[in-house]
Amino acid sequence: MRNFGFVLLFLFGTSAFAQVSEDFDANSQSSIEAGCWEFDGVGISKPPTSKALNGGNDRPLADADLDGTGSASLASPYIKFDGSNTLTFQHKLLAANGTFSELEVFLEDPTGVRTSVFSHTYRSGGSNANGNPTNSNSESVSTSFSGYARVIFVWTYTSTSTNGYLDEFSLDGEYAADASSESDGYCPAQFDFTDTVCAGDQNVLYTALYNRSTESYTWSFTSASAGTIDDNISTNDSTVELDFDTITGDFQLVGTESNTGHQTIYDIHVHALPSVSHTIDSVCLDEPYDIELTLTGTGPWELQYQYTGSSTQTVTINSSPYTLSLPAEADTFTFISLSDNNGCEIDGGWLPTVTVPYFDKPAPVEIEVIE
Repeated sequence: MRNFGFVLLFLFGTSAFAQVSEDFDANSQSSIEAGCWEFDGVGISKPPTSKALNGGNDRPLADADLDGTGSASLASPYIKFDGSNTLTFQHKLLAANGTFSELEVFLEDPTGVRTSVFSHTYRSGGSNANGNPTNSNSESVSTSFSGYARVIFVWTYTSTSTNGYLDEFSLDGEYAADASSESDGYCPAQFDFTDTVCAGDQNVLYTALYNRSTESYTWSFTSASAGTIDDNISTNDSTVELDFDTITGDFQLVGTESNTGHQTIYDIHVHALPSVSHTIDSVCLDEPYDIELTLTGTGPWELQYQYTGSSTQTVTINSSPYTLSLPAEADTFTFISLSDNNGCEIDGGWLPTVTVPYFDKPAPVEIEVIE
């Protein structure tokens, strides 16, 4: 039986999410870019205590240069959201001037679709819009977004000459970026899933998350192969079909998007097929007898069988070994199928042939009575 799902903490265990945070205290844009933060018109600075956020207790910080008319942005690494997350951060302006200035926060999924989750207007029409913008603001933003996204801070400004400060970013999500592929702060996302299958399963489909028709995909196992990958299922190879070998263990299948480098990662556990062996003591014809069964796999098991003149019989076996008692008329016996608690099943073609070892009854003896 296939058991498929999102990976929960990371790799696929508990439901508690980690914390993704950045306080910019490294005071180095390059080192923070190495952690997959992308800067556009934003740098790192360490302002005087009197100018920094939170009474000067939070230095260094992200510093957006709001000079003239335009926009600046700061993007977090890709993060996995579970539908109930909270984003916290601090922000302010260095000086209250200009016609218009605003900070908006978006969640951007791997296809580039943005969802606005927060906005704060500092200046509008040449006046302060929400109090003194040079005062520190501490925000707590709840979101019901589920999936993968970057948090993007966007400053928009008109006829302005100031700086936008941001610090103490924290989000109860999971880091989901491939830092080994970082370029100027941009890192592709990694979408992790778990799957369980049975040895020898055929025609199992795997699909790239957030797949786009404009992209193409390549698929491979990271180390040992678990089977044959058929990539002739979809026009851009976003879906593949896998025929598993009769092999067991843990394997990793990766689908990589050609342009962005986003990866859909399936950690696959392949269960062994169940098996049964048997022994029968020699029995006399037309007498009931027992078959001693030894099973492998994960119990309980469901065994189907037939014997002479019977319909298909089904028995649930909770532990191995197991004694199966048969009636006297069961002079032939056949295994039909066996499945275990993992949902793995084998049919008669994989099950042993049973020969009932009968002793013939002795022939009648004529007794001559002499009078």
